[in-house]
Amino acid sequence: MAPSVSAAETSAGLVTPRETCDDCGFDSMRWSRQDAIRTVEKAEWLTALAVERLPDGVWLTRPDRSMPAIGEHVDHLASVMATWLMRAELLVDALGIDVAESPEQPIIGDGANLDRANSLEALRVMASRHGAYLRSVDEATWANAITVGGESFSLDWGVRHSAHEVMHHLWAIAGVRQRLGDVLTLGGGTVASLHASGGGVPKPEIPSAEIDVGGVVGDAQAARQYHGRPWQALCLWSTEVVEAWAAEGHPIFPGAAGENLSLSGLDWSQIRAGLIVQVGDMTARVSAPAVPCTKNSRWFSDRDHRRLGHDVSPGRARWYASVLTPGRVEPGDPVSVHSGG
Repeated sequence: MAPSVSAAETSAGLVTPRETCDDCGFDSMRWSRQDAIRTVEKAEWLTALAVERLPDGVWLTRPDRSMPAIGEHVDHLASVMATWLMRAELLVDALGIDVAESPEQPIIGDGANLDRANSLEALRVMASRHGAYLRSVDEATWANAITVGGESFSLDWGVRHSAHEVMHHLWAIAGVRQRLGDVLTLGGGTVASLHASGGGVPKPEIPSAEIDVGGVVGDAQAARQYHGRPWQALCLWSTEVVEAWAAEGHPIFPGAAGENLSLSGLDWSQIRAGLIVQVGDMTARVSAPAVPCTKNSRWFSDRDHRRLGHDVSPGRARWYASVLTPGRVEPGDPVSVHSGG
């Protein structure tokens, strides 16, 4: 499960590797410190979404002897969060210590007794502690070094590596689901409209979109602390969902709630984390539902923006996605959705 590290840059004697991964698509150059900390804090939420609607009886089922089960991946991620919390504490409290031989923290669970609730709770606790500790670190301490195998790495590198661990495990879980036969294919979709803005909602319609790893080129978010992480590069929504709410008397329209791609012809109730969306040459991986914001209350006659939430209105939420393959997208382009690791 170990991610890969590529060419390094040196600054003030510290090695700051650019960590990339061909499997999950992670690239540390695209991640701010804030992005990484917030992703660590959201690790349990993102993982719970990745295992949503998982068929009964497969939590500890291995597709083959060499591939860990989903429950093992979740438990391992909790252990990784515990390990990197320990290393962050060493960076602050024992500056310069060599931890080249420090073992990973033991798996939190108890072998065959790993169940979904206990594993996710262990992950929630470890990720929450890790994130809270990182937020408590003062600015000067972020340059502290830890020695691993003769090279010195900063806490700034460590938090991005932790975010990579989260994204890599989510990718692995999607792959296990596919190998277990938990597959989904949706076709017949089209791009109804495209939307972008310099920040805030609504997002006006645009004639076409160049999409790169950061999302729609020229698009921006007003509240960067809540939006804009690599797994939030695109916001996808269903034209049929918007039309249904409009038919109920709500003053909502495509682009109103900040979606970038308004898609039609797809069974939106089937969308879940880990699915691959293909739009022409552009591909993206669905990551998480967008959390409702009070700025979107104006689009509902009772001003209840909470109905945008995945937990309140299952099958109607907007979904974020990370960009796997950049490309140009235009209205009318065909859209398909399929399972994939």
